[in-house]
Amino acid sequence: MLVRLRGLCGALLACAVLAGVALGGCSAAVPRWKEGPLAPPSAKEAAPGANAFAMSLFGKVRRADENLVFSPLSMRVVLLMAHAGARAETAAEMAKALGISEAEDVHTVAIATLRALAADNGKGGLALALANRLWGHAPTTFHEPFLELLREGYGAPLERLDLRAREAAATRINDWVAKETKGLIQDLLSPSDIGRDTKLVLTNAVYFKGTWLEPFEEELTVPSPFYRLDGSTRYVHMMGQTVSQGRYGQEEGVDLVELGYFGGSTAMVLAVPKERAGLPALEARLTGAVFERWLAALAAQKVDVRMPRFRLNSRLEMGQALRDLGMERAFGGVADFSGMSPEPIWLEAALQASFVEVNEAGTEAAAASALSAGGLGPGVPEPPVPVVVADRPFLFFIRHRATGVVLFMGRVTDPCRGSKSACPDGPRPPPEPQPTPDLDE
Repeated sequence: MLVRLRGLCGALLACAVLAGVALGGCSAAVPRWKEGPLAPPSAKEAAPGANAFAMSLFGKVRRADENLVFSPLSMRVVLLMAHAGARAETAAEMAKALGISEAEDVHTVAIATLRALAADNGKGGLALALANRLWGHAPTTFHEPFLELLREGYGAPLERLDLRAREAAATRINDWVAKETKGLIQDLLSPSDIGRDTKLVLTNAVYFKGTWLEPFEEELTVPSPFYRLDGSTRYVHMMGQTVSQGRYGQEEGVDLVELGYFGGSTAMVLAVPKERAGLPALEARLTGAVFERWLAALAAQKVDVRMPRFRLNSRLEMGQALRDLGMERAFGGVADFSGMSPEPIWLEAALQASFVEVNEAGTEAAAASALSAGGLGPGVPEPPVPVVVADRPFLFFIRHRATGVVLFMGRVTDPCRGSKSACPDGPRPPPEPQPTPDLDE
């Protein structure tokens, strides 16, 4: 993600990077939030506000029938870093839009959340890594308390650059982004994204790679129809399995299923409308509270799941969406970021690049899950197994169970768009196999 601040004497560019299922990576110096046991307040305190922000932002950035993936966590982290330098009404507007309660010790809770996420990185083969960095224009003065909080709390050290040499600066930042996202995001910034008065670029990268707890068997993946919002049909590679360790639930107009990743700390939730063209109505009522109800409706149950392979890329400019959520002052000349620098600056742009890939092994090109078909003892009738078929536009959420925070989310309206590997034979059904002639006749 990139957020740019502009001012009378300069601009601040904040840049957050998201790489989806295979999402950004992290290799900064070990910050305070990666050390020691979790301390109060609990990281779970952030979840209600963070997820409310996620659902509100999703409502602003989704477009018609387009696919979408983004990381609300990545955007929120970079905005929290900017919030650390905001004062007065600017800080109040940002806090409200970000879902921060008046009683919440915002940066203590944020750091606790980052520590909880970092604690699960590497467990059970899970990759869940975050990295933050500041890129300051060489002559600019920044307040030391602001730099210390971001350096020690968020693990975001300051690197000085000549931001007037825009091509060289963009190359340096993009090289860092590519490294932290394992090469998934190559060109987050173009030289033109760095304004002539830009003073600071804030970057965040998130990298996630998970293996299904119960992987799909490739032999069970078959060409199947996917019904798009415009009424047309595309044939896709539809994966299928009976999940014995998942969770299933229903709410008004939607089937819900949660598929765990190996290690147990993360999971993907699918929200599949009951009606083929039901996605717009589902999205229209999606809020943080509705999402919490969906999660509460999930219960451990064997479930038959069928979903397409998909690979999505999104690049979003979120400045207007953030203004629409109430950050008006932050993006205008009346902004007060005096906690960052003695020079007046304001937010100018917010960019995010994202990638996600889901296949039989897991999320991102590499993941593995085992299929197990558990049953009941002799003489005990097995209850009916619900079937969830994602053969229509649907929503997905990758969440961290311990904190409750949504790491990535999006919508799949056409698995074939942008991914040849998702579709066997374009819009038409693949040819039926011809019977082998009997040579004895």
